[in-house]
Amino acid sequence: MKQIINYWQYLKHFLWIGIMLLIVGISAGVVSNNWLPIPFGLMIVGVGIIGGWLIISSLVAAERSDSAGVGKNAVVATISVLVILFLINFLGFRYSWRVDLTENQIFSLSPQSQNVVQKLQQPIKIWVFEGNPNPGDRELLENYRRQGTQFSYEFVDPQLRLSVAEQFKVQSIGEVHVEAGTRRKLLQVVNDRTRISESTITNGIEAIQSDRLLQISFLQGHGEGSLTATEKGLSQLNDALGQKNYEVKPLALATETAIPKEAAVIVIAGAKRNLLEAEAKAISDYVDKGGSLLLLLEPRTNL
Repeated sequence: MKQIINYWQYLKHFLWIGIMLLIVGISAGVVSNNWLPIPFGLMIVGVGIIGGWLIISSLVAAERSDSAGVGKNAVVATISVLVILFLINFLGFRYSWRVDLTENQIFSLSPQSQNVVQKLQQPIKIWVFEGNPNPGDRELLENYRRQGTQFSYEFVDPQLRLSVAEQFKVQSIGEVHVEAGTRRKLLQVVNDRTRISESTITNGIEAIQSDRLLQISFLQGHGEGSLTATEKGLSQLNDALGQKNYEVKPLALATETAIPKEAAVIVIAGAKRNLLEAEAKAISDYVDKGGSLLLLLEPRTNL
C-alpha cells in the first residue's frame, strides 16, 4: 500500500486516460456505426481504468486519513460513477451488442448475409404473412435488422389485415415476401416443418435489387435431367438458380433454329446420347462468339 501511495502522484493521472479512451470509443462507434470490436473494446478499457482509479484513490485517501481528500474523492467518485452509468444506459438503449459464443456460430448470420445487408442502398423489407410468428424466424430476421438501418421486417396476420395480404396477392398462410420500392417477390412459404431460410432471404435481397435476369439454357433431348420435379430431375437446381435471380429455360436444338441471344450460358447436364451434327455446330458457333458452355457429364460417359 505504501508503494501505491508513493506512486499516487503518477497514478492519479490515469483518470484522464480512462476518460479519453471512453470518449474515443464512443466517438469511433458513432462515426462508423459499428461498435465491435474496437470501439467497444476501448470503452471497456476506459471504464476499467476509471473504476480502478476510483478504488485506488479511495484507498489512498483512507490510508492518509485525509478527511478533505476523502470528501473530494467521494465527490469525484460519485460524479464519475453517475457519468459511467448514464453512458452505459444510453448506449444500451441506443445500440445493442451480441456475442455468439456457440462453436458453429448458429445464432449469427453468415459473412455473406451480413455484407449484403450492410451494403444496402435502398430500404428492403421482409413481409411474413403468418399470424403466429415462430420465435426462430423472428430471431433470424432480427439478426438481419441489426446489420443495417435499411433492412426491416414485419409479421402480418393475413386474416386480420386482409388489405395488406391482397396487395401482395397472398395465396396461403406462411408466405414470405421481399419488398424494395415498388418491386415485390415471393421467396418461400413457411409452415410447422419449414422455417425461414437465411440463404433464401439473402438471395432474395440480392435478386430484387438486380434490374435484369440472366438466362441459363439447359439442353434437352439427349437424356439430360429434366427441369421439372422427377426422380432424376434438376428441379432443386432450377429452384436454387431462380432464387439467385437466374432465369432457367430448356433448350431443344432439335426443334429450335438457333440459340437464343439472351442465353448467358448453355448447360449440358448428364447427356446420354450424342448431339446431332447441326446441334453441335450451333453450340460451337455460340461458344466461338463468346458464349459460355458448362458440361456436366457422368463418369465413363462416351460421347
